[in-house]
Amino acid sequence: MQNFNGQIIYYRVFDIAAEIDTNLARELLSKQSVAEHFKLRRSSREMVIEQAPVVMNLGTFDQTINHRDFPILGQAKLWSFGAVSISFRLELSQSISIQELKSLAASIEMENSLHEHALEIVKKLIHQLGSCLTNQGVWDQYEDYLIYNMDPHQIKGDIKSILDQEEFYQLIFTEEVDQLSEGQKNLIRQSSIQYGKNDLIVIDWNSAFICSQGDSQDVADVIEFALCQLLELRYYDELLDRKLSSLYKSIQNKEPSLLSNQYNKFSHEAAVVYIEISDIVEKIQNSLKVIGDFYYARIFRLSVEKFRCSDWQKSVDSKLNNLAEVSRLFHSQVNERRNQLLEIIIIVLIAVELIPFIQGLMAKF
Repeated sequence: MQNFNGQIIYYRVFDIAAEIDTNLARELLSKQSVAEHFKLRRSSREMVIEQAPVVMNLGTFDQTINHRDFPILGQAKLWSFGAVSISFRLELSQSISIQELKSLAASIEMENSLHEHALEIVKKLIHQLGSCLTNQGVWDQYEDYLIYNMDPHQIKGDIKSILDQEEFYQLIFTEEVDQLSEGQKNLIRQSSIQYGKNDLIVIDWNSAFICSQGDSQDVADVIEFALCQLLELRYYDELLDRKLSSLYKSIQNKEPSLLSNQYNKFSHEAAVVYIEISDIVEKIQNSLKVIGDFYYARIFRLSVEKFRCSDWQKSVDSKLNNLAEVSRLFHSQVNERRNQLLEIIIIVLIAVELIPFIQGLMAKF
């Protein structure tokens, strides 16, 4: 039976702005000696990041969990598309059983002080980097995630033997049940990737297990990026809901008259929102590209699949299409009202021309 020796990485991801000027943020934070360069171990030709995030070392602090004190290393990443990911790394000084790891992970997730600490970090960043942020503000939703990063040097025997342990499946599923069904276990087995004999990556919607020689941090970074992408898609899905609802209410509450320019205003507003959000969503989609590295590509695609990013993407695309249709409808209404007004003007002009003629006829009688 495999015991666990390594670190637990706990993520909190927030949206704090429409965009972050990462170059300016890096410059400001470098003056405080807290910014680091984001660098992957693998060649940049294999993984292309459009705008590398700004990495901040937040130092180490002590946290009591399950009546034990743990040193925790904090780190933050600022992403150009407006997300901030906070990670807390808990290093285990000795190996523990999977059952003990499961109990520790559950306590970490329930530890409200870690969430409050992450929020405090975010607020300080907004205060420090106000000039780097476009439309700043912390969204009230967030993403959280756990990664179990196992030290490959501590492996005894075949790493895949961990898949024989019932507790491992409960750890990944974060479920409190006596025994999971074979169907549920098969979902986990299908979500595992193995590159070498002592490598094993297992990814699920709420947590991941990493045992990888030399590049475990890169694997965690790829999963972290997919998590940030999920948060942003959720954010823009809700934003589009609010914008569409606002437009619909505006139509219901205001019945434009023939001379009103309300339809023109609504059409312009819908078009501007469509262009702005389409541009940002496209930047999010193109911010990471995996080229020529099948292993990392599989990790990223599996992460995106487990996080159901495609479902959120479809929802965002559908609402963007609705917004575009609303803009087109408003535009057609504007044109129709202009045509009506033009017809009225023509009728009035004809009437004006006919008045002298009618007056002349009446004078003869």
